[in-house]
Amino acid sequence: TGVNNVGPGGVATVNKIDLKGRTKLKMLFNADSVADTSFLVVLANKSDDMVNAPSAKASLTAGSQQTVSLDITAITEGYIGITSTRPTYIYDVWLE
Repeated sequence: TGVNNVGPGGVATVNKIDLKGRTKLKMLFNADSVADTSFLVVLANKSDDMVNAPSAKASLTAGSQQTVSLDITAITEGYIGITSTRPTYIYDVWLE
């Protein structure tokens, strides 16, 4: 089965992350192609749908060594997650 034939996949932190006083969640990544379901997200609950019900999300775009930035100013805590149906290489994820 090719990557184009599978549903969205994702990973998230095991524990909630304290985001108080932080304004940005950033990720350095590489993606040859992306789908409409490729996002960096913050979830209020582990059971929340990463695509349709995150507290905040930023779309990933295709390209080499790029940074996506998500505004988390209004969020005090949550699970950090990444969802994509295409190969995505993650180099770093950090808070500012």
